[in-house]
Amino acid sequence: MLPSLLLFCRVLLFAAVFLLDAGGAHADDKDDCANLEGEKAVEACTRAITSGKFSGKELGELFYNRGVMFLDEAQVDRAISDYNEAIRFDPANADAFFNRGRAYTEKADHNRAIADYTTSIQLDPKQSDAYNNRGRAYQEKGDFNQAFANFNQAIKINPQHARAHENRGDIYFKQTKFREAIADYDTALKLDPQRVWSRYGRGMAKLKNGDEGGGKADIDAANAENKDIAADFNKELGVE
Repeated sequence: MLPSLLLFCRVLLFAAVFLLDAGGAHADDKDDCANLEGEKAVEACTRAITSGKFSGKELGELFYNRGVMFLDEAQVDRAISDYNEAIRFDPANADAFFNRGRAYTEKADHNRAIADYTTSIQLDPKQSDAYNNRGRAYQEKGDFNQAFANFNQAIKINPQHARAHENRGDIYFKQTKFREAIADYDTALKLDPQRVWSRYGRGMAKLKNGDEGGGKADIDAANAENKDIAADFNKELGVE
């Protein structure tokens, strides 16, 4: 009887160690899903999702984190699918709505993007990025009044939002309010001196406002940094 009892104890000990290792592995996958990047993060997220060990908001967080990786890798449809699951498990996840809005923006589905940015704002009214992105979606639809209002709100929440200043500068430019456009482009450049778009836009606005020397200097500097900036800017803002 003694050898049989000893064998039974060894089996129990092996099973306990195996379960502990498995539990630790699942916990590691959850952490790696949140902290790693690229394919390794996707693999860790997938293992954690399929492990059966997580549910509710925890499972939603895993889908959300994998969606972030998919969006970073331009796998937009897979990102949307994961954000759908993240929202299903946690309908109050403002970031999931925001990022799904980004994914819809990548697909030029501006109506769905606006809807998701709106829900994200309702869940977290202090999201300046959501206002800015919703403004861009309205701008793409040609609704410049709504775009302008959203850029204003983004700047009100975060006066240091360089992209929102740049985007509002574009609206001013289209409205031929060149002094206001120059001021916004100037602010964007003070906040982020690498914004070539703002440099070119400021140059064009200066030219339109009668400052030929200042305009040419900005335009030349922008062209030196990006040879396509003139074509991109002129196409976007309808400059002939």
